Amino acid sequence: MTKIKDDPRCAGHSDLDAYCGGFFDGEGCVSIHRRKSGGIQIVISAYQTLEAPLQLFKRRFGGKIIANKKRPRRKQSWTWYAYGKDAFYSLSRMLPWLIVKRKKAKLALAILKYQPIKGEATSRYQMRALGMILGKYFHD
Repeated sequence: MTKIKDDPRCAGHSDLDAYCGGFFDGEGCVSIHRRKSGGIQIVISAYQTLEAPLQLFKRRFGGKIIANKKRPRRKQSWTWYAYGKDAFYSLSRMLPWLIVKRKKAKLALAILKYQPIKGEATSRYQMRALGMILGKYFHD
């Protein structure tokens, strides 16, 4: 079974992690999608009309920032998003400060922990673990 290895970014939280956690709890999104191939993809994102806070997320956690299409009579907006290892590290760092999104973030972390690394086949053990995690979440 392949797990995402611990990274120095996951150890020792800071005030910046607290700020990001609070910001993400209000402006962020944790999305869980089932792929056509049968796998599961976790995408986390935050939307904002100011780019600076999202640049902070990108520098701290990785991921990407996209400029959203400008609409008439609306401010320009941006979206930061991360998936895979970047999502795992981001949620791991922000988890202690999440309130609204805590349950979904814990589910996403559990799924990311057992997902195979890109290009590897999913083992029966991993599929069983993911099935148990999803079953528990949807039956709570």
